[in-house]
Amino acid sequence: MKRRKRGSRLVYFVIFAFALSVVLSSIYLREGDKGVLHNIKNRVTDSLSTPLTFLKSNYHSFSGWLTGIFRASELKKENEKLREELRSARRLILEAEAIRRENEELRKMLGVIRSQGEKVVTAEVIAVNQELSGKFY
Repeated sequence: MKRRKRGSRLVYFVIFAFALSVVLSSIYLREGDKGVLHNIKNRVTDSLSTPLTFLKSNYHSFSGWLTGIFRASELKKENEKLREELRSARRLILEAEAIRRENEELRKMLGVIRSQGEKVVTAEVIAVNQELSGKFY
């Protein structure tokens, strides 16, 4: 019996809410901009506009922060990968700098040889005599 009573109360409430919304809508549409319902709507809109504007303006920073929390492990892996790439790039820069310095030294040596009028010949070492190798250093 109680279940049926609750169900009928719910039906009555829905019918009442629908009828009330029809009546209020009719009054709202018929009254002018200075009517009672318009004034209530304007006051509610004004009182909610400041908090809603605040929420809207801070939504992007909050959503970015929240996304960062949920993606923390992914971001940590990406960060470590980028750090490794940075270390690799720094090693390449150091190697390139060493090669540049060696190139400058070789160019200076080549310039000295050319200034003395000697003929420059390039060669590749294919064997080293172990007995004589210590004498050249």
